[in-house]
Amino acid sequence: PLVVCDARDKNSTLDALIALTAHLITLAGDASS
Repeated sequence: PLVVCDARDKNSTLDALIALTAHLITLAGDASS
């Protein structure tokens, strides 16, 4: 799913960054296992 960032809402932008980071960490974990 696409992450939609609303630049007017810093909280949703931060949530999107956290979700992206968690996704990348998950991918890295899957790749290393």
